Amino acid sequence: MTEVLSVLMTVLYEVQKLQVLLKQSCRTGLEQFCDEWVDGQQVSRLLNISPRSLQTLRD
Repeated sequence: MTEVLSVLMTVLYEVQKLQVLLKQSCRTGLEQFCDEWVDGQQVSRLLNISPRSLQTLRD
C-alpha cells in the first residue's frame, strides 16, 4: 500500500509541475503579437483577408 501511495504522490507532484509550466506558457493572442512587429502580409494571412481589404480597414 505504501508503494502505491508513493507512486501516487510522485504522479501528483509531476502533474503540479506540468500545471505550472502550462500556466506560464499560456498567453493571449495580443501578448504574442507584442513580442515582435507583424507586417501587412502576416496580418492579411492571419485575418484571412486580401491586402486591399486590409488597406480599406486602415483608412
